[in-house]
Amino acid sequence: MPAISSRWSRFWGAISAVTFWVGLGAAIFDAAVIAPLWTMAPPQSVRAWAELAVRPEAARFFVPLAAVVALATALAWLSDLGVRGTRRWWLTIAAVAAVATAWASIIEVRPIERVLVAAAAEEDLRLIGLAGQWLQWSLLRLVALAVGSYAAYRAHLVAVLARRQRVQPALHEGFVRRAEEPLHTLETRTKARRRRPEDFVWSEDDEGSRPRHKDF
Repeated sequence: MPAISSRWSRFWGAISAVTFWVGLGAAIFDAAVIAPLWTMAPPQSVRAWAELAVRPEAARFFVPLAAVVALATALAWLSDLGVRGTRRWWLTIAAVAAVATAWASIIEVRPIERVLVAAAAEEDLRLIGLAGQWLQWSLLRLVALAVGSYAAYRAHLVAVLARRQRVQPALHEGFVRRAEEPLHTLETRTKARRRRPEDFVWSEDDEGSRPRHKDF
């Protein structure tokens, strides 16, 4: 029977899975909407983006999200150091994906976005190179979030199923025990019941005498 993960590990694992999926949705939106605006035709597209008075800043969302993903996944992994099994492997994959997400979001993508906006008026070749780097790290973050989302989901699913497999047999055993109690009681009462009148016969020698027990 699979080992049950600790309550804290399941709690942080659930947070990790949720934040991974939220980040994956945001990364898909970033790749489908924002990335084409930046990389469609650099450097003109980068300059047009930098000149917008109001523009979404993905770093304000991805940086704290990546920090929560990394922290929750690390705590889920550390809370089950003594538990071995399939969930351990999925948590390890999710932890690697969380580190990759945090690195891409905080160390790479955020600085590139700041440099791109600040260097919008500079030479064309530098803007084209920065836009290419931003696209590469954004795609890497998307892949890391996709892998981490699946791994965190599988890890949480394994923990939930393991707990159900451990709890359901105990409930089933108690139910069967309660269901068998009336049968056992009835069987005991049947063995101890009084003999019926047909179990007795009259003596052939004296029909007026008291009945005696039939010989078996």
